[in-house]
Amino acid sequence: MKSNPSFLVIAVVGLIATSPSMASVIDLYEWAVYVDGDLSQGSDPNEINAEGELGSNDLGTLRFTVEGAGQHAFILFLDYEIDESSNSFINEYGTKVGHTEIGQSWEIDEPGYIFGDIYQHVIDGELDNTNNVPERAPEDVSFALGWDFLLEEGEVGYIDMNISDILPDMSFYLQHSDNQSDSSIYFSSVLSIEQVPAPYTWLLLLGGSCALSFCRARGK
Repeated sequence: MKSNPSFLVIAVVGLIATSPSMASVIDLYEWAVYVDGDLSQGSDPNEINAEGELGSNDLGTLRFTVEGAGQHAFILFLDYEIDESSNSFINEYGTKVGHTEIGQSWEIDEPGYIFGDIYQHVIDGELDNTNNVPERAPEDVSFALGWDFLLEEGEVGYIDMNISDILPDMSFYLQHSDNQSDSSIYFSSVLSIEQVPAPYTWLLLLGGSCALSFCRARGK
């Protein structure tokens, strides 16, 4: 749980000097999902309305589905902590790697407890594509990825959000690190727009299949 960090830094120094190297503990403190003006938020990763799940260390892949012809805006906000219990949460920093795709947006910032405005940007549905917590100025880190895209009639958008402690094979991703831990969190995303057959198309396909089966049966 986050609290006033002023008394934590002193207590942590001795622990770091004597503790053996071990796997980092990663926890999701808070999340928010923005879709076309609607915002859902919480702290339990199991309550995120998406396919897939966040498993070990609250990491994994989530798929969000967006339907309806027209312009759409989507943002996923995540506030993780790395080894918070052993070295606090104010020594984190973020890194943006690569170049965004068309329609993709991002932001790395302090989550708003002190100075960050990322959460307000999530509420507004517009990220500012800036990193306000670089390595030279560590603090509490949260990050967000977004997509703005157009769906034509009969199309559906699938947004895959991958959160992992393994370096992704992607041209663009966000990295969340702790300067006193061995692990980092990598946040990447893929937007896929697919055509969904209209109901009558399925009926035509089904009818054709039945007719073909009937002809084959009569020919025997």
